[in-house]
Amino acid sequence: MFAKTRRAEGEKAGPEHHVTGRELLESVCDLARREFGLMAPVVFDLWGVRKTDDFGEIVFGMIDAGILFKTDADRKDDFNDVFALGPALTDNYLISTDDADRGRSVR
Repeated sequence: MFAKTRRAEGEKAGPEHHVTGRELLESVCDLARREFGLMAPVVFDLWGVRKTDDFGEIVFGMIDAGILFKTDADRKDDFNDVFALGPALTDNYLISTDDADRGRSVR
C-alpha cells in the first residue's frame, strides 16, 4: 500500500513508500494503543472494526478512492486473519505514570 496524499499526473509511487498489510496493521495497533489506551478495542468496535479483515476493507476502499495506491502483489487477503485484533490492542499494555509525575512537584 502506498500512503501518499497526492501524486502528480503520471507519477508512480516508488517501492520506498510500500508497506505490507501486516506492517500497516501493526502500525495502526501501535497508534491506537497510544491514542486510546485500553479503550482501543472499544473505539474500534464502535467504528465497526472487529478483525484485521475489516482494515483490508478500509484500505482497499481508500485504494479505490485513489487515496492509497497498491502494487500488483497487494491483495485484500493480505489482511485476512493476520492476528487477533483485541489482544493486539491490549496484551502487554503498560500504563505509564510519566505524564502524571510531570505535573507534580516533589518536596
